Amino acid sequence: MDIYIPCENEKNWNSKYLIYPREHEIKRWMLSTLNHLLRDEYYETIFKFRDKDDSETPHDIGGKHNKFDWQVLRRMALQYREDPFNFYHLLVKEGINLHRKQKHHIIWNDPNFKSEN
Repeated sequence: MDIYIPCENEKNWNSKYLIYPREHEIKRWMLSTLNHLLRDEYYETIFKFRDKDDSETPHDIGGKHNKFDWQVLRRMALQYREDPFNFYHLLVKEGINLHRKQKHHIIWNDPNFKSEN
């Protein structure tokens, strides 16, 4: 059963209602995120990619707009919902765009970024 909660102050395509993910969708999202985090942390350690002053560590679950931040998580976990009409796609995309505000995404997605190493 989907849960729709009336909400006046959300400024998204579905501003009248918040759609919450189900428990199993949240668990799948968290497991996927942890799997990604462990691989990234491993390679960042081996190749010494990490900035000592990085406020977004551990990778993807630290800092503002991290993948466990409720505003990101509640959207991204919906990617595991049965969605034959692509209804939830816009909410998942919103979660992706929120997460991409993290420093490492801004830097790595900038074609003009020059590494100091």
